[in-house]
Amino acid sequence: MKKHAKILSLFAALIMVMNLAGGCSRIPYSSDSDSSDSYSSDNSSPEPVENRNESPVNEFMFNKQDFIAKLHAENGVFDGALSDDGEFDGTGYVKLRAEDTLTHILNANTAQHYRIILAARSTVGAAVTLEVGGTVCGAFYIPARVPNDFNALSFEYSAIDSVYLTPGQNVMRFYVAEGSVDIDYIIAESGSAVSSEYYSVGSACINPSASIHTVNVMKYFSEVYGNSVLTAQNVSPASNAEIDAVYNATGRYPAIRSGEIAYALSDGDENKKLLEKELELALDWTKKGGLQAYTWHWYSPNYRRGTEIGDFNLDGVFENQRPDEIALMGDEELAAHIDNGYMRSEIASLLKDIDAMAEVLKRFDSENATVLFHPLPDGDSGLYWWGKSPETYQILWRIVFDRMCRYHKLKSLIWVWDGSNMDYYPGDGYVDIIGQSFYETSDASFAGRFSSISSLTVAHKMLSVSSCDVLPNINYMFRDNAIWLWTAAGSGDFTLNMNGALSESYNSVQYVKFLYNCKNSIALDELPDFNIVI
Repeated sequence: MKKHAKILSLFAALIMVMNLAGGCSRIPYSSDSDSSDSYSSDNSSPEPVENRNESPVNEFMFNKQDFIAKLHAENGVFDGALSDDGEFDGTGYVKLRAEDTLTHILNANTAQHYRIILAARSTVGAAVTLEVGGTVCGAFYIPARVPNDFNALSFEYSAIDSVYLTPGQNVMRFYVAEGSVDIDYIIAESGSAVSSEYYSVGSACINPSASIHTVNVMKYFSEVYGNSVLTAQNVSPASNAEIDAVYNATGRYPAIRSGEIAYALSDGDENKKLLEKELELALDWTKKGGLQAYTWHWYSPNYRRGTEIGDFNLDGVFENQRPDEIALMGDEELAAHIDNGYMRSEIASLLKDIDAMAEVLKRFDSENATVLFHPLPDGDSGLYWWGKSPETYQILWRIVFDRMCRYHKLKSLIWVWDGSNMDYYPGDGYVDIIGQSFYETSDASFAGRFSSISSLTVAHKMLSVSSCDVLPNINYMFRDNAIWLWTAAGSGDFTLNMNGALSESYNSVQYVKFLYNCKNSIALDELPDFNIVI
C-alpha cells in the first residue's frame, strides 16, 4: 500500500496555512512471529514493574525574541532550474519538480518556535516537505492554480507553524514529494507553540446510544488531553505479537490495542477462524482494562471485495436520497424502494455489509467494552473506493454512523475520523476524535498539522496518531504543545524484527522504554475502571 496520499485529491479544500504532512494508514497483515497466545493465556493483571513512571519529559531552552528573515530561493542550493520570467522578488525564482530539493541555511538568533513561510505557486499542485537538521517536521501544500497567462500567476504564501529552531545555523531542506512548484523566497519569523485553547474540548459522546462505560472513556480522554499521551500499539490480525514485544522490552503494556477489522466481511473458513481469534484477544484485552481500537478498511460490497478506488462505484447512488432515512430502513421497506425504482440496489449491498459489521461489534456491547472505531479511513487519500468524492464520502459516513448508532443502537463505539482534508470531514456531530497517520520517518511532533487541523473544526476535537512508522517524540510534543491524545506505532515490520522482538528500524528500544515509563504517558496499568462513574 502506498504510504503517501495522492496529492491532487487534497488540494480542493486546502487553505493557505494548512500544514498537513502526507500519509495514509496501511492495512495490517499477519505477523510471522505470532505470539497471540502469550497474552491471552493469562487472565491476571500485569505484574507491577519497579521504578516505573520516573522519567519526566525533557526541558528545552526558550528565549523568545522578535525575528524575521527573508531567504531568496535562488541563493540556496537547488535542483531544478532558475528562472527570471515574469514578476518575482530578488533576481529570480526556482522551478522544482517531483523529488527536487532546495536547501537553505537560516541563522536563527535564539532558541524558540518559528513560522516558516514559502512564497510559492503551482499549476498542478505540490506537496513540499520541510526538513530541519535532517528531520521532517511538516509539509507545505501548494494548491493547483491554472491562469490564462502563467506569468501573471502571483506567488502566494503557505506556512508551517511552531517549528523549533536553535541559535545559529539551521539547515532547512525543502523536498518536493509530489507535483511541481515554483519557489520565490522563504520567510522565517518568530512564532509560538501550539495554542492551549485547542485542549478545551467537550467530553460528551456523539453516539446517542453510548453506554456508561463509553461515556466514561470519553470523559477520561477529555481530562487527560493536553496533559498526557496514551500509549497505543497496532497489532497484526489475531495476534498480540507487537504488544508482547513492547511488554518484554518495557515491562508495560499499551493502554490501547489497535487492529484492523476489515476481514470480518471476508469469506472462507480461515478468515472466520482469524476473526474469532482476533475477537477473543480483543475482548480479553478489554477485560484486563485495556482499550480496543479498530480501523475498518471496507472490502467493497460486490464480487470484487477490494478497497481500491475502482472497486465500488458510488456515483449517483445517493442521488435524491436522505442518508438518515436510508440508515433506518428495515429489510422490507428497503426491498420495496429498490423494487419500485426509488433506490438503487447498491444501497442494499452497503447496508448488508454495515449490518454484518454491526453484528461483529455487538460482541463488545455484550461485554460492556468500548471500541475506538475508525471506519472509512483516509478517504481523502484518493486510494479507496469510499473516497472518490467528498460528497459521497460524507453521506456514506453518516449512513454508517446512523445505521450502527440509531438502527442497531450499538453502545460501545467512539467515532474516530482518520483524514486531513476537511472537505471530507463528516461534521462535528458525527466525529468524536480526529486521527492522523504519519509515515515520514520522523520523530517530530508535527505541530503545524496539529494546530491547523485543530483550528478547522467548529468544536475542537481531540487529535490522535492512529498509525505511524516513527513515533512522535513525547519530548517534542510537550516542547511544541502538540500533545496527541495517543500515538500508535504500525504493526508488523514497523514494530517487530524477524525474531519477534522490538525492531529498531523505526523506533529505538531505548526510546520505547522511555515512552512507556514516562511520567507524561499512560500505559495499561494506569487506566481507571471505566465501569465506575469518573
